[in-house]
Amino acid sequence: MNEYSKEKFLQKLRTLTDTQQSVSMLSRWLLTCRENHSEIVEIWWAEVQKAHVSKKMALLNLCNDISQISRRKNDEYIKDFIPILPEAISHVYRHANSSIQRKILRLLSIWEERQVFPKHVLANIHAIIKSKRSVSSSSSRLPKKVYVLII
Repeated sequence: MNEYSKEKFLQKLRTLTDTQQSVSMLSRWLLTCRENHSEIVEIWWAEVQKAHVSKKMALLNLCNDISQISRRKNDEYIKDFIPILPEAISHVYRHANSSIQRKILRLLSIWEERQVFPKHVLANIHAIIKSKRSVSSSSSRLPKKVYVLII
């Protein structure tokens, strides 16, 4: 009845919303499909990359829910998320508005407090986000006065 297939997972991702109930239901189902953890994380990452901005946070919340439960059960999902997490967070952060960016920073602080992911992974993510913020803020600043030289 609850057997895993790529098509079934993609269908469930299409109907995922950014509500606790939706995230939790999909997360619980994925935890029953542990033997497919590598494929699940690969599909998740592909969906993050192509999802509309409004869906990206729901996908991060799905990662969060799976990871927090997995951490307690020493599950393989954590190991699969670690290599792609810096790029995934960076991708979502770059496309997000300031409200979503604050949610992402809050998510990172929760992961630090609860030690969901290793410190070096989270430090790497923070460094990437910080560099993205400084690049975007410096590129958006215009000089207060522009002097035109006429020769």
